[in-house]
Amino acid sequence: YTGCAHSQDAGVSCSSIGTLYQYIATACTVSQFRCNNGNCISKTLQCDYNNDCGDNSDEFGCGLCTSNQLRCGTGNCINKAYACSHNSYDCYGNTDEIGCTYRCPTGAIRLAGSASNSSQGTLELCYENTWGAICSTSWSTIDAAVACKALGFFGPSTAYTNAYFGQSISPILFTGLSCFGNETSLAACPRTLIPIAATGCAHSQDAGIGCTVFDCKSGRIRLIGNGSSVSQGRVEMCYNNQYGTVCSDSWDTNEAIVICSQLGFFGASIAFRNGYFGQGTGMILLSGLGCTGTEPSLLSCSFRNVIGSTTCSHNQDAGVACATS
Repeated sequence: YTGCAHSQDAGVSCSSIGTLYQYIATACTVSQFRCNNGNCISKTLQCDYNNDCGDNSDEFGCGLCTSNQLRCGTGNCINKAYACSHNSYDCYGNTDEIGCTYRCPTGAIRLAGSASNSSQGTLELCYENTWGAICSTSWSTIDAAVACKALGFFGPSTAYTNAYFGQSISPILFTGLSCFGNETSLAACPRTLIPIAATGCAHSQDAGIGCTVFDCKSGRIRLIGNGSSVSQGRVEMCYNNQYGTVCSDSWDTNEAIVICSQLGFFGASIAFRNGYFGQGTGMILLSGLGCTGTEPSLLSCSFRNVIGSTTCSHNQDAGVACATS
């Protein structure tokens, strides 16, 4: 007998990397692990590379990390992909962020996600040296087309919502994108920048894209050049596995209508002449075109010369602008 009562039970307050935790006298069961912060979790959650305790104490002393993992300063292992991700919750104490160099330029984009490849994936946009995911609320085909063009793809684009390609591990920075289609970068589109801690979106809503990989097929059209977008630019056509320009010597609205229709646009069309979107390089394929506006493709129109033999120069390259709505 000590003469003490339980009203005199002792307690401690321990400092762990600058943060104070108050231990609460809650007993864990034999099947539970007591975390350093006093919480109880199932013992099956120990050493599973997840911060189940909230202070990473369930991952301390768990043995060697694999070749795909990084050892945190606290001893636990995380996936190397999480290092230098600007996330403070990967390694307790941010030890996975020490010595990192962040040099992504604002406006740069990349594809992430477990099911991504070079032409499709979960989209991440750089803003002030931080990679961030995009919330897919209001995400549209036009937004996806701007992203695909920034990545060098010029074909039809598909917008994916709700983390179709897997969830990003970067913070969600943007929502409410509303591109017009003529932007050269997603950063130029109207959008809402979300404070990292105040986003109303979850990674289950991450936006993704699918871009068409252009294997050059004869007759296929692309729009490129200065000031180009998914709906306007210098007209280039594929022939014999290479792209060439079109001469604007007889270029008018009928030719523009055929081009825009071939690209999937069915509104008003404007014809531009004389290298309006910049001069191309390589072959000039067609001149003296005489479309009626009803043809399914440019190659269905009448034209004066044998393909690839024309006296035009690139300062006569043709262009179009197609209505998007």
